[in-house]
Amino acid sequence: MKQFEPIEFTVPSGDTKRPRTLHKGGGGGDGGAAARKAAEDSRIAAAINKLNQVFGMAEATPDPVDRNAFVTKVPIQNNNNGYYGMGGFNAFGGMGMGSMNQQPQTKSVFNDSAYNAAVAAAQAKADKLKGAAQARESLYSKIGTDATNTALTDLNKERAITERELNFMLARSGLSGGSRDIDANKDVLDTHQQGILKASNLGLEKSNNARSNDEKTRVNLINSIHAGLSDGDAMAQAYQGMANNSRQAQDEANNATLSGFFDVLRSNQEKAQYNQGLNTPVSTDANLQVKKYGNLATKGNNGTMGVA
Repeated sequence: MKQFEPIEFTVPSGDTKRPRTLHKGGGGGDGGAAARKAAEDSRIAAAINKLNQVFGMAEATPDPVDRNAFVTKVPIQNNNNGYYGMGGFNAFGGMGMGSMNQQPQTKSVFNDSAYNAAVAAAQAKADKLKGAAQARESLYSKIGTDATNTALTDLNKERAITERELNFMLARSGLSGGSRDIDANKDVLDTHQQGILKASNLGLEKSNNARSNDEKTRVNLINSIHAGLSDGDAMAQAYQGMANNSRQAQDEANNATLSGFFDVLRSNQEKAQYNQGLNTPVSTDANLQVKKYGNLATKGNNGTMGVA
């Protein structure tokens, strides 16, 4: 009996209707498990490659094109339109029949146009993959830019409010144009510069969040593919997941805010102005009018001093 030859036997339970097939030794008795595993590995690899293309993560280099695949062998013909090696005259003027059994000679011909077309097709495929990657990065960049611009809009509004309130406060105190005015406006400028940096970092944060959410979606789908998810279902879920991530990221970018960024500065300026007022001595003029840090105060009928 040859090795691996099937053997039939009857199950002891009495079930004689279903003979079993066994294989003796060797890897040939795996019941096709190796072939099934190879097919599944191939399916998984192909599905993941498609998924990576959707997310712009696939290798964007042209596939190599084998030049040898475009070389063909063609027979060489003699001047009498016959193949070389099929006869001819010998040195004695007779017919040379010794070469009748030889194979026709051939030469290699390279199909240049077909090769160039294959190279162009490989490059076009790589360009498409590269374009997908660039499109994703452009989306992330746009989200970051939108977030930064939204935050800067709030920042500029806050600066305008702060400068207006500061000018009123300095004018009431009679300090406009002085050193206090210069210092206060320098604080506003410094705070605004800090806000610009904060807005830029906020944009980077939103952009990175969008990229991270897409990557989480991709990794989850890869795990699902390994668990048996088909490539068609994986593609559908990938597009849906990216659309959801994009909407969420855009909403976050549109709601990026630096509202209240100048609140601390305004509060500090008000406290500084209040403390300066408390420490400013009261001066009187000839009419018994008093001036306190720029505000005119008059003497009331009851003899007390009141701020005008």
